[in-house]
Amino acid sequence: MSDSNKNCAVCNACYACDSCNACRACYACYACDSCRACDSCESVKNGIFCFHLEGAKNVIFNKQVTGKRFYEVRNEYQKKLGDWLPHQTNGYKLYKEAGCKWDKIDVSKLESVDWFESWKDMPQEVIDFIKSIPEFDADIFKSITGLDASISKRSVEDVLAGLSEEDKKSLK
Repeated sequence: MSDSNKNCAVCNACYACDSCNACRACYACYACDSCRACDSCESVKNGIFCFHLEGAKNVIFNKQVTGKRFYEVRNEYQKKLGDWLPHQTNGYKLYKEAGCKWDKIDVSKLESVDWFESWKDMPQEVIDFIKSIPEFDADIFKSITGLDASISKRSVEDVLAGLSEEDKKSLK
């Protein structure tokens, strides 16, 4: 939870939220519960990639879904995310460098990370899954993450495979 979150409980990787519970990677939300990757929502329960929504329950990309559908998508989304989160500080990186001991982190090295910058390393498998669900909305996705879902990330191996031998040699 960011220092800019007020009165939130068990939230993770959120920014500037207030009075939320059990949310992950939300931005500037108020009084939400169990949401994932929402932006500027108020009193939303069970939302995934919701944007400027108020007083809703079981919604994905601002579309109403059944509770069963919400949990089906949320569980698969969480499974594909694994441990990845859009961290708004370099704290987790410093934590790993310090042998996974929070008390060994040099606090003077803590830095903020821009909200959209924090999403840039979202695993392609997760993006592909999100794009595959019928509720997907590219505009909402881009508004929340800054990512253009129409552009697939390419692995280093894919990029190198497309280069001529001469270009590969010039990289060395």
